[in-house]
Parts: sequence; C-alpha cells; structure tokens
Amino acid sequence: MNKTYQSDIAIHPGELLEEVLDEIHMGSFELSSRTNISKGTVDKIIEGVMGIDSKIASALEDVLVIPAHIWIGLDNEYQCVLSREHVIERGYFDEKK
Repeated sequence: MNKTYQSDIAIHPGELLEEVLDEIHMGSFELSSRTNISKGTVDKIIEGVMGIDSKIASALEDVLVIPAHIWIGLDNEYQCVLSREHVIERGYFDEKK
C-alpha cells in the first residue's frame, strides 16, 4: 500500500512573518524600510491577503535570515492546501484516504 502525506492545515506565510517580527520586536514599517518592500505589501502578507513570491522571499531572507526557500515552500503548501480543499468542496473527485 502506497501512502502519501498531504497536509490539510493551511498556514499562510504571513502568520510566520508576524510571529518572527514579534519575536525580534520589528514592525512592518521597519521591515519595509530594510527590505524595500512597501509597507502595504508587508501588511497584506501579514493579513493573509497576499502571498510571497521569490523576490519578496529573497528580501525577507536578507533581513530575517530565514532562507527564501522556506518562505516559498510555506506559500506553495498554503496554496496547495487551499486548492485541494476547493477541489474537494466542488466534488471534482472523491477524496482518497
């Protein structure tokens, strides 16, 4: 029997970003200044409205020392879980257990 692991928990990368910023006592304005990412974009990521692309991930890596692939991977996993939930809700296929 071939089993594969599929996460069913969607964690937006903005949640991690918010936690990291809280831990290091840095606000979105300072992060914006240090990364050249607009404050509005930083806030949208934290709010879960916007994802993280490779350019943003690289900028975050430079300042927060969390590798870009972690940010990209978290965002990709988040999008995959949402897509899987959408497909299941729409009944496009039977969920395999």
